[in-house]
Amino acid sequence: DKRAIEEKEFALIEEAKADVIVLARYMQILSPHFCQLYQNRIINIHHSLLPSFRGARAHAQAYDRGVKLIGGTAHYVTEHLDDGPIIAQAAVPCDHR
Repeated sequence: DKRAIEEKEFALIEEAKADVIVLARYMQILSPHFCQLYQNRIINIHHSLLPSFRGARAHAQAYDRGVKLIGGTAHYVTEHLDDGPIIAQAAVPCDHR
């Protein structure tokens, strides 16, 4: 039950008195309630240069499109998947050989 899991996460976050929550390889969509409760306090590390290639299969999408740059994005989490304000990005060149 997603709600029960989030309730446990809320308790852990509050117990730790966390100022910021960082998601890296979390791979779960947070509920609107979770996003609103910790608005501007949740940062996601996404494995593409957003706004391109949202979601879990970003590398496969980039490969299929033949992109010449790949990278990562740190962004604030909102209730919309991989759509929050971008904090920072880094890119590296790639080829498809």
